Parts: sequence; structure tokens; C-alpha cells
Amino acid sequence: MGLDGLGKKANTTAINGSAVDDFIRAAKVTDGPLAKPASEAVFKRLTFSLDAEIDKEINDLSLIPRSFRATRSDVVRAAIALLRAQSDSEIADLLKKAAS
Repeated sequence: MGLDGLGKKANTTAINGSAVDDFIRAAKVTDGPLAKPASEAVFKRLTFSLDAEIDKEINDLSLIPRSFRATRSDVVRAAIALLRAQSDSEIADLLKKAAS
């Protein structure tokens, strides 16, 4: 049970440093296998105020689908799509109810 191998060894980094640098420089730089392709869609981040009840309702609505993941933005997009299908007078009535 000797302790012969515990001493400091010579710094081999300086000797092998140029070989390591050559290896690193020769490596091909890629985005990697997990990189997502650049999206052509441009999203604009917006902030608007909601009370706690509406905030909870949006969260609850986003959890309804079981076969896919729906985001809060998806809930808002779906609501806008439903509003677009209404007539102007129906939209005005719905907005009047929501504002009061």
C-alpha cells in the first residue's frame, strides 16, 4: 500500500495543448440535432390586464384538451376566432356584457 502515485505530475497540457487546439478548430460547428428550425411566424408580445377570475378561467380552459397541449395564447386565439364568426351586433352585445 504505497503512496507513490500521489505526487504532482508534469503539466501535460502545455505539451498536448496544440494538438487539443487543432482538434477543437477542426470540429464542425452545427446547430445540433435538437435545434428547432427558424420559424417564419413573427409574434408580438403584448401585455393586458385581467382580473384573477378571468386569469384562472383561461388557465382552466387551456387544460381541457387531453390529446394536445393548449397554451393561454391558444385560448385567446380560439376566443377571437369565435368572435369573428359572430355578427357585429352580437359582438357589440358580448363586449357590452364583458365591460360591465
